[in-house]
Amino acid sequence: MEKEQKVKFNNKIYEWNKLSQKSKLFFGQLRDIDTQIVQARMKMDQLNMSRQGFTSALANELGEKISVKPRANFSPFKSREDKTN
Repeated sequence: MEKEQKVKFNNKIYEWNKLSQKSKLFFGQLRDIDTQIVQARMKMDQLNMSRQGFTSALANELGEKISVKPRANFSPFKSREDKTN
């Protein structure tokens, strides 16, 4: 017997096959948005690291010493805000 797929929203469990098509669409949209948020955070981390590298290279070229602190935004599983699913 096949295990029924369930999804969670607002701390409540729903059976996937009993959801309306519109609800399934909304779940899919939220899943895609969460993926995009993770990817955007990863891109920001890459850009911040690139900026720090060029800042350091410029300081070195000008004979200056600077203190660069790494910044990271990446959170692979949850967004910083309270997720709804």
